[in-house]
Amino acid sequence: EIDISPGLSLGGVASRPAVGYLTHLEALRFCQVGTYFKAPRYPLWVIGSTSHFTTVFGTGLEAVRASPAERYFDEARRAF
Repeated sequence: EIDISPGLSLGGVASRPAVGYLTHLEALRFCQVGTYFKAPRYPLWVIGSTSHFTTVFGTGLEAVRASPAERYFDEARRAF
């Protein structure tokens, strides 16, 4: 959870969504996309830019499967 101002805070989602979200604004440090949105349940992402949205999809689930190292890191992050 991130406090934006008194009485306003941002929080993440509790589980992986069906559709992911990516944005170039994260590289510019204007926003932060959580790991669940980067690795959704299905290989489908909405990509946001300053002028439009685009969808990107994969034909297999390999793109969204977490590696053993990613699963271990995710479990450790949740524990602390």
